[in-house]
Amino acid sequence: MATSAEAELDRDGSNGPASAAGESASTTRTEVFIYLARKLGALLLVSLLVATLTFGESGIDIDFDGTSPISAFGINVPITYTQAYASFGARCVVGASVPNNTGSLTPVRVTAPPGSILNAPHPCAVAARHAIGQMLPDVVLGCLEPALEGQVPAEGTSCLWNPV
Repeated sequence: MATSAEAELDRDGSNGPASAAGESASTTRTEVFIYLARKLGALLLVSLLVATLTFGESGIDIDFDGTSPISAFGINVPITYTQAYASFGARCVVGASVPNNTGSLTPVRVTAPPGSILNAPHPCAVAARHAIGQMLPDVVLGCLEPALEGQVPAEGTSCLWNPV
């Protein structure tokens, strides 16, 4: 897994869902590339996870537009799993001392385009969804770092990338 060094912070309020509602907003973006190679070195799979995170007065919007399409492998992720793991990443840093409940989770809104690896509809193969889904907290933390300047933990092991 490699993280793009192109995380950007936009504080002019011109981007993201929060600014559409007339709020001031800050937006960051992170891209993560995932490689899985065969033992002989031939590339088998390359996936891209893209997250854009927008802070606004009414909450945090995490949008995975630009993420890879559905995979032929069982690593696709249903939207509910995407929402759970992405909101977990945000809540690790933002409001970490506040208990998880409807009031603290509602302001974290997560979306992914239908047909993407992070919004796979039935009957897509999802048996190894953890291989991608457990990387989402680190993707979100990558978005939070430019805005929170050193207050975000370093990338963890995410998922050890052992697909079933």
